Amino acid sequence: MAANNLSTERFNIILPINHPAKVFSAMLGDFGAFRWKNFIVDGQRVSPNSNLLLRRSFDLQFVCKSG
Repeated sequence: MAANNLSTERFNIILPINHPAKVFSAMLGDFGAFRWKNFIVDGQRVSPNSNLLLRRSFDLQFVCKSG
């Protein structure tokens, strides 16, 4: 978990506060937490929103590469 925190801090330092990739990362993080909560409550192995999660992840990679 410490390594994850370090990478998050490094990401925050490199990018400005309103950078598109940072905004996408925040959205993806919130969505991931919401999906994990549903996974625990509903006991579903695959979320019906998994395709949306994958698409957002792809969008984040695209923004990072093109930014």
